[in-house]
Amino acid sequence: MPSLDRLGRSLIVQGTHEGLDAARARGQRLDRPPAMTTEQIRQARAILTRPEETVSSVARLLGVSRSTIYKYLPEPTTQTKPVL
Repeated sequence: MPSLDRLGRSLIVQGTHEGLDAARARGQRLDRPPAMTTEQIRQARAILTRPEETVSSVARLLGVSRSTIYKYLPEPTTQTKPVL
């Protein structure tokens, strides 16, 4: 015979799954929100076209990490910067 604590846990798990299924049925997003909005992506792309701007400076400006910039803009600059 299962113990009461095991039964209680399975009821909690079942209730959690039902709640998540109901939220999905209502169309709610259950995952993490995106780190950058479409507007921020557009701004980052526009700023990075200027040769004096760096990925680090854009990341600081938008309040995200450099890796987030690279995630949303896999090729942040199309122009090559001259080597001095």
